[in-house]
Amino acid sequence: MAGLLNQDARRDINTPGEHIRSAAGDYVSSLANGFAPRFMITSDMAYLNGTFNALGVAHDLTIGTAGYKSRSYAVRTAATPASVLLGSATIDAPQIFPDACERTAEHRGPASSRPSSFSKA
Repeated sequence: MAGLLNQDARRDINTPGEHIRSAAGDYVSSLANGFAPRFMITSDMAYLNGTFNALGVAHDLTIGTAGYKSRSYAVRTAATPASVLLGSATIDAPQIFPDACERTAEHRGPASSRPSSFSKA
């Protein structure tokens, strides 16, 4: 028995964060987006089961291996503070800023799929 799996996970993580700028409650809201956007994992396994005879003696033998290789890719060019700035407001007059995903260049929107349908002929 043998198996191999390769998973390539790409993600766009942007976390809004607020930074209080004064005792009066002035703050700026921006995105934290320096997270690793891509991970890859390759895993494998192989097992061999059997019996053999050697010099008239029967032997049961199992040999196996399993392992994985994990890789993580970082952002090549860090975002500038201006590119991740959502806006500023005060605690007394909070603001609603645009959705963080709408402001990123690499946002790919949700994937959709549907199950395959089989018909008997």
